[in-house]
Amino acid sequence: MLVKGRILDTNGAPIAEAKIDVWQTNDDGFYDVQQKGIQPDFNFRGVFRTGDDGAYWFWGAKPRSYPIPDDGPVGQLLGALGRHPYRPAHLHYIIEAAGA
Repeated sequence: MLVKGRILDTNGAPIAEAKIDVWQTNDDGFYDVQQKGIQPDFNFRGVFRTGDDGAYWFWGAKPRSYPIPDDGPVGQLLGALGRHPYRPAHLHYIIEAAGA
């Protein structure tokens, strides 16, 4: 999967050298921190920097949907709301930039 984008300030100007921290689950729906000793540390994670034009890109694995645990209070809440436990396929981002 090719992921690309631009980081801009609130006025639409590009933010150069912004740090982009990205992570996702493996094909079984688990993050590396949930499977210590099974997945290598930092599996399906990456840190990138934007260029002068605020652009970034990287190749990654296509994420998949996964269920959250629903055998406790969260499951009771989901049941009361008539909702299923599946989260859609997604990536997580933390973006940091000097002065932002």
